[in-house]
Parts: sequence; structure tokens; C-alpha cells
Amino acid sequence: MTDEPSNDDNELSHWFNTLKLQIEYARHITTLSTGSVVLLSALIEGLFENPSWKFLVAISFGAFIFSILAAVLFYTLLIDVYQQRKTGKTYEHAWLVKICLVVLWLGFVTGIVSFGVFAMINYL
Repeated sequence: MTDEPSNDDNELSHWFNTLKLQIEYARHITTLSTGSVVLLSALIEGLFENPSWKFLVAISFGAFIFSILAAVLFYTLLIDVYQQRKTGKTYEHAWLVKICLVVLWLGFVTGIVSFGVFAMINYL
């Protein structure tokens, strides 16, 4: 008997570390998206007088909110993934977790880009 972890232990440890990184990444993007919605709500009226291309602000809000909703789904699915992994089962819908993470990121990037374009058009 040795004290070295088995391959199953190494695989589970690697999987758990990957899961923790995904959670931290999603948490960071969710915090930024939520902060962006709050900041846009508070400052949009005072920053730009008679702005043009207002639809970009709507796209930005929608994208940030979409990102937050994808994060909620991501976290919800991770609960199930974690429970199934603990019992030794393979999770059939792991692809959905990955899609949620990509949608979360795309929503955030779309929100930032659309508001950046709006700000450049109206500020310059």
C-alpha cells in the first residue's frame, strides 16, 4: 500500500480544480456585468445630452442581463454536475454547462463593445 493518490484521485482532483476555476471566472464576469448594469443605469442620463444611436445602450443592457442569466443557469447546472460527479456518475449534459460559460462571456463582451461604440459616437 502506498500513500500516492490513485489515478482516479488525480483525475477527481484535476476535475475539481477546473471546476473551481470555472466558478471563479463566472463569478468575476457576473460581478462585472452586474456592476455595468448598475453603472449604466445611474450614469447614462447625465453623461450624454441628446445621444444618438440609443439602440446600442439597449443592446448593452440586454447583453449584460443575458450574461447574468447565463451565469445563473451555469451555477444551477454546476450543482447537478457536482452531485452526480460525487456519486461517480457521468453528467450527460456537461456540454450545456460549457455553452452557458460561453454565452456568459459573449454577453459580457457584447455589452462592453456596444456601450464602447455608443460612448465613442456620442463623446467624440
